[in-house]
Amino acid sequence: MSNVERIAELFETARVNVDSGVEIEMGDFVAISESADVSADNDQTNAGYAIPVSDIADAGDTAANREAAADQVIGIAMQESKDGETDAILVAIRAKVKLTLNSAEAVEVGEGLEVHADADDCTDQKVIQGDTSPVAFAVERCASTETTVYATLATCKFTNQTT
Repeated sequence: MSNVERIAELFETARVNVDSGVEIEMGDFVAISESADVSADNDQTNAGYAIPVSDIADAGDTAANREAAADQVIGIAMQESKDGETDAILVAIRAKVKLTLNSAEAVEVGEGLEVHADADDCTDQKVIQGDTSPVAFAVERCASTETTVYATLATCKFTNQTT
């Protein structure tokens, strides 16, 4: 997918380092490549690098890949990072976001949304309705003919730090 602005209302961000060989597009779900303390409010991370969820190691099957994504996602990229770039990117970690469903389906307010995955990996910018391993929760109803849903992120996995 190309760069997509997903932020409808922003509450909190973090700056996350990116390794030079990683490409992240605006709108991608972002995970951390290794255990890291990520600081809020635009501070640098202390360890680890941002990766798109498609770079998370294959967990073996569709459900396990969704669970791995839910465990590792920290937010949605607000900036892109091209191959070779190493500047930290801004990631929305608390926000109301506009997400793309993998296919049209009804979603009710409060229902969970999981990263779309298959048996081999996760997709960077699509979700499905699901309450087992959610990364977001719907805040507006989505009709069965629609592929866009507004949600709040459920991915606030960072440590606030003062430096």
